[in-house]
Amino acid sequence: MLSYRSVDIRKALQLEELLAREEFEYIIEEEVAKQTIRTWLEGCLKKIRATG
Repeated sequence: MLSYRSVDIRKALQLEELLAREEFEYIIEEEVAKQTIRTWLEGCLKKIRATG
């Protein structure tokens, strides 16, 4: 009985770690996308200001 319980605990911890990693990866992807868009917009504004 105890061995089954320790396996269940390990599986639960692995699942929690996997979910935490997925959430962290999503946050990183979102931040990279925001930074990419911000950089692109700044470049566009610089071009507009330079020609205007």
